[in-house]
Amino acid sequence: MPIMNTNTLIPTRRFPNFTGAWKVKKYGDACNFYTTNSLSRANLNYTSGKVKNIHYGDIHKNFQALFDLRKEHVPFINSNVNLAKVKKTSYCQEGDLIIADASEDYTAIGKTIEIIALNGEKLLAGLHTFLARPNPNVFAKGFAAFLVQSWKVRKQIMWIAQGTKVLGISIKSLSTVKLITPSLPEQQKIGNFLASIDQRINNLRQQLHLWQRYKKGLLQQIFSRQLRFKPANSVNYPKWEVKQLGKLCQIQRGSSPRPISSPQWFNPNSSVGWVRISDVTKSHRTLLKTQQYLSDKGIEKSKFVRKGNLIMSICATIGKPIFTGFDVCIHDGFVVFNNLTINKIFMYYLLEKIEKRWYKYGQHGIQVNLNTTIVSTEKVVIPSLAEQQQIGTFLSSIDAKIARITKRLAASQAFKKGILQQLFV
Repeated sequence: MPIMNTNTLIPTRRFPNFTGAWKVKKYGDACNFYTTNSLSRANLNYTSGKVKNIHYGDIHKNFQALFDLRKEHVPFINSNVNLAKVKKTSYCQEGDLIIADASEDYTAIGKTIEIIALNGEKLLAGLHTFLARPNPNVFAKGFAAFLVQSWKVRKQIMWIAQGTKVLGISIKSLSTVKLITPSLPEQQKIGNFLASIDQRINNLRQQLHLWQRYKKGLLQQIFSRQLRFKPANSVNYPKWEVKQLGKLCQIQRGSSPRPISSPQWFNPNSSVGWVRISDVTKSHRTLLKTQQYLSDKGIEKSKFVRKGNLIMSICATIGKPIFTGFDVCIHDGFVVFNNLTINKIFMYYLLEKIEKRWYKYGQHGIQVNLNTTIVSTEKVVIPSLAEQQQIGTFLSSIDAKIARITKRLAASQAFKKGILQQLFV
């Protein structure tokens, strides 16, 4: 893979049999820009129509960088929308780039898809997008989508973005962005290689989605008692019983040193983590790291929780359970479940199943906060200890599979990031 020497634009390492300097072109010289529409979601549907439409939100969340219309779920423009004035040049063509010109964060501003297949259908670029059509013989098919993902280009786009709550870019500023490109055959080689990495990433994402959906279905079946386990002697387990959570364990709320902004409470060399909501939302079943760590003084003023305990968030993102993978302290936005009289693994899945139930204690659009009384008096239905053990073991095996796929996905994404840095430095 080439590592670019930015002084000479000649790669020091590259695919075999390629020589010569890479060329610099400005975005505005490489492409022509065409008119897009400003149709909102209200003007779109997923049922019927003659023309499909790209909404910038789908570029951010749904579409692949190499956009194949046959494989994407794209809305139609409603039949009552008059398209008579739309110029022929504004209809998308294979090879076009569609760029999201608005985003709430720098990481997504200017996110781009390259149209590689239209399947003979009509497509328009819509709200908050630019339509860039490369000039002949500038880009090989499938190369530009990855070129604009490179840090060299991303950094320029982030630099030209303007705004506070919502960031935006203009065609004028985007036209000044510099693109460094090799010959068309080398572009094709690079594009094919990166497409193969993307395919692996997409396959892993699909696997992850399927296993997560499978687990969700199992949780529903198990906790509605549609799916029951049996002991080895084939005698049915007893009926599930209604209990209050507070009767199954001791529930204690965290506490915070005050003022929390004081540096005396923190020590980056400490081994005791300070758990924040963001740490939990980024983790899976077990919390393995935190962004901050507490000093001895901070530990004294907070609620200490040993490794292996089960905690749950009760403010902001409420109801998310997680095991502590190391010693931590929790503030009053969490509770810890101690002295459990039920299986701890089963307890985790029980809390995971009822996670969304906690929102019944708040009003729509208002942040919900829980307390120990609410959590303690919440009623749940539980099986015998033996069935709890069997359920916990079974669901843990599903989570282990999900964790392995997640790890492979993260490794593939990191590999791609490294390759992009090498290719387009």
